[in-house]
Amino acid sequence: MSTQLQIRGLRVELGGRTIIENLSFTAPTGSFIVLMGASGSGKSTLLRALAGLNPCTAEELRLGSTDLRPLPPAKRGVAMVFQDHALFPHLSVEQNLVFGLRARGVGATESIARAKRVAAELGISALLPRRVPGLSGGERQRVALGRALLREAPLVLMDEPLSSLDAPLRAKMRQDILRLHRQRGWTTVYVTHDPVEALAMADWLGLIEQGQLLQFAPPRQVYHHPASLQAAAYLGQPPMQCLPLVREGGQAHLLGAAITPPQEGGLIAGIRPEDLNCPALETNSLRWQAQLAGREWQGDMQILRLRVGAQELLCKVGSGFTPPADGLLTLGAEAEALRWFAADSGRALAR
Repeated sequence: MSTQLQIRGLRVELGGRTIIENLSFTAPTGSFIVLMGASGSGKSTLLRALAGLNPCTAEELRLGSTDLRPLPPAKRGVAMVFQDHALFPHLSVEQNLVFGLRARGVGATESIARAKRVAAELGISALLPRRVPGLSGGERQRVALGRALLREAPLVLMDEPLSSLDAPLRAKMRQDILRLHRQRGWTTVYVTHDPVEALAMADWLGLIEQGQLLQFAPPRQVYHHPASLQAAAYLGQPPMQCLPLVREGGQAHLLGAAITPPQEGGLIAGIRPEDLNCPALETNSLRWQAQLAGREWQGDMQILRLRVGAQELLCKVGSGFTPPADGLLTLGAEAEALRWFAADSGRALAR
């Protein structure tokens, strides 16, 4: 069954204010779609619109061959996992799992059997008789996932489900969610503000800012070929850095290093910290003298904070790198590593 998700011209207005304006994308059947943006950007509002919980208008809103626009929430074939888990605290885990099945008319015996199968799949069989207040955050999240599995919906919406968990448990739950997604073949729309989570999980990554979709593409493309300076700032730790192109006397340079820009006009070059070489390589076409201003050790690597004139640049180096006592370094890069943007609009130049 096709679960291709097609959205065209979607608009959401709440309280007289436009939250999402003219949002469009298409994702293939079985995609894991990650939506990333700052708080208030419209991510959760979009999920609620897909579920039918927020009113919206759209030229097209389709899951496979099904037009979702006229359908009430219960008829849309959507399961949702909330940030706060939304479990009934006065019920046991088993009762939470079977609640939706019983509400849809599934018999008691069949409901319990299905809940036990899903609990075994999630490793929470021992929790079935326990009540929600006695569960850890990770256990509650697994119960919420189990409830979504029992919905057997072709579209699963997840609203920052791991934000309250500690780092090791988040990593484990990411793998569990992806495993369930692949096994069931559903289409998932997953909201996060965490760039590591976004890159680790997404088949398709959508960057949202103030209700606008900045870019929608596979994560590798978004990372290496951001559509704009705004999109470039979302990914990478640290994110892409901007170098203004200066033209003087018919020559062009970046921080004093001569370069041939791809076109005329005002331009900004973007470069990621891992694409800077310190010390510079003999083959680097761009080279600068830099002064070490600080460094941050991160176990497997260091992030150097360097000053080139008035500009500060961040560079990733190996954990064993030792800078000279005076902090003077040569910094280098290849021109091919630069990504170019129009200075006026911030849009990436066509490649």
